[in-house]
Amino acid sequence: MVDKYPLPNIDNVPAPKLRALRTQTGTEGLAQLRFDVETEVDSSVYPAMKRRGAEEDIDRTFPSNERLEGMAQHLRALQDRGLFGATLSYDRVGAVALRFETDDSTAASRTAVLPQTDAPHSIETPALPPAAEIPEEGPIVQWETPIPPAEANQLMGTLSQFSEVQPYYMETSFLGHDMFALDLRARQGGAYVSQATLNAQRPAVYLNAREDGNEVSSTSYTLRLAEQVATDPEMRSLLDSVDVTILPVANPDGAQVAYDRYRVNPDFMHHVGYYAALGPSLGREADEEDPLYPAATVKPRLRRTTLPDIFMNLHGYPHHEWVQYFSGYSAWVFSRNGTSRSWWPTRGYFLTGFGQRDRLMELSQDEYTRYRKYLTQGDGYGEYFRNGVRVHSALKGEEVSDGPPSGVHDRRITPFSITPEAQDETAYGDWMKLQAGAGLTAVTSAIRYLYDGENTVHHEAEATEGTVRRWVYRKKPVLPPNVEVDRSE
Repeated sequence: MVDKYPLPNIDNVPAPKLRALRTQTGTEGLAQLRFDVETEVDSSVYPAMKRRGAEEDIDRTFPSNERLEGMAQHLRALQDRGLFGATLSYDRVGAVALRFETDDSTAASRTAVLPQTDAPHSIETPALPPAAEIPEEGPIVQWETPIPPAEANQLMGTLSQFSEVQPYYMETSFLGHDMFALDLRARQGGAYVSQATLNAQRPAVYLNAREDGNEVSSTSYTLRLAEQVATDPEMRSLLDSVDVTILPVANPDGAQVAYDRYRVNPDFMHHVGYYAALGPSLGREADEEDPLYPAATVKPRLRRTTLPDIFMNLHGYPHHEWVQYFSGYSAWVFSRNGTSRSWWPTRGYFLTGFGQRDRLMELSQDEYTRYRKYLTQGDGYGEYFRNGVRVHSALKGEEVSDGPPSGVHDRRITPFSITPEAQDETAYGDWMKLQAGAGLTAVTSAIRYLYDGENTVHHEAEATEGTVRRWVYRKKPVLPPNVEVDRSE
């Protein structure tokens, strides 16, 4: 090496592939796991290309077996000195072998073996805290204060006593918070559930809460939704036709920071908790193949599993400071960008659920009256309402591709993606009850839409050469009853 430079994340290398495992008689677990890593070159091409760029850029563009093997050997040296004990080391795996080979197999492969360390990563699935006693009176889920991650897990443990509430472990965050999701589902007859069968027969809602940790109310109202489904027969009946998946705390590291700051200054917005452990927001990492935060993998995994008809990413923003337009103060939000100054209360909840609560509708109409009186918009701004809901929509629709869906964001998989906003930084007491009540109404409205809608399940069969193929499917979106739409295409 001619120069030294900080080692970046490894680019241009496909994900390792598990190719072999070794067991040993009388030993619990596995003796070894072997992964193959494919690269383009065996050794550094910098000497041959140094006139064309910096060593750092060339090594990043052409990662070599030599470099990757060296990184693995340095990791082992650090582990021998007591560092990074849980990296590529697991309590029931004797060793992890990494075999590096070029994609054209012209060079001999290189192998690095990492034995189990003294402090390996445990593969035991974390469990929820023991269930607390269900109170005889009053709610299980409180709306007096923000709910920190530990309390959310405790509440899920308590609610799991009801068969309709089915929590499960998803991930451990960067700072060590165990993350759980839960399904709200009618009681099943068997011990196992086929997710593929459910996807083909029943519409689903996925509620992603607290992706920004200081937006506190969504944890409160999604867990209260689970409580109501478990304890209210009328709410429980919604599960006869609809499945619900909830991630109550998508960003536990940020949520904990915001909660700790709330205990000192309850009326501040605590925007430090908006972000995740290392600064960048969790949402920006969600589409990365190898995200910085383990928590960023949870939302995409749940979307791939549930294939929801409605995806709701539940957010919030301050109830003062940034958004109080008629106080004589206008802040800059994230940047000194004039368009950001349009953040204010009436751009919060936009669901028909407002109509179910007179107080909320009255509040919304009052805000819009002030908005029109004091704020002038140019011709490019449209304010289109339908059935009391402000609709953001393109003037013309887009033609749907004939090919298969490209991923979970494809509108043929999830026709409705909704991002409601609550004025909840930081909500507590009566203000929390108002915001969480609005949020509960919003998510319940989405579930009722699917429950009341027309969901047609198709059963088909085909006989060919002595075999019979049967399949079950349904077409999206679920539409309101008595709406005539040509679904022939």
